[in-house]
Amino acid sequence: MIEFENATSHNITVQGLVYPVREIFEEGHTLSAVEAGVMNQTRDENLRNNYAAKIKAAMKEEKVETASELSDAAQSVLQTSFPTFEEAYEFGSRGGAREVDPVRKQAILFATDSVKAALQKRGHKLSEVGTEKIREMAEAAIEKHPKFLEKAATVVAARTEASKGLEIEIG
Repeated sequence: MIEFENATSHNITVQGLVYPVREIFEEGHTLSAVEAGVMNQTRDENLRNNYAAKIKAAMKEEKVETASELSDAAQSVLQTSFPTFEEAYEFGSRGGAREVDPVRKQAILFATDSVKAALQKRGHKLSEVGTEKIREMAEAAIEKHPKFLEKAATVVAARTEASKGLEIEIG
C-alpha cells in the first residue's frame, strides 16, 4: 500500500506552475502488477530509444534510408549486440554507456575516426566490422597512444575558453 502521509516531497513545474510531489517509492518497495507493468514498459521504451542511435549510425554508415535496407551483416551485428546492450542498461541512466568525461569523450571521437580511416585504408567495410568492434578498437587505441587524450584535452580546454563570457541567466 502506498503511504502518502509521511512521504518526503520535491517540487515539479507543470506549465510554469510549481507543485509539491510526494516521493511514494523507495528502495525495497514491492511493486504491484500494474506498477511492474509500467516499469517494464518504461524500460522497453528506454531500450528502444537508446538503441535507435546505434541503428541510425549503421544506417548512416551504409547510406540507407530505413533499417530494413541495412545489409544482412549489419543487421546481424545489431541483433547479436542487443542482448549485451540490454544487460548493460541501467534504469534511470541516460543513453546507456555514454562517456561523461569530456576529455575521454573527445578522445573516443578522435580514436574512432582514426580506427575507421585505418580500416577503410586496409579495404575493410565498416559495416562488416561493426560499431561495437570499432568502439573496442578505439578504446584500445586510446590506451596505446596517449596523443588521443592529449589532443582531446587541448580541444576541451579550447572549447571551455571559447565559451567564457557566454553565460546567460535562465528564469
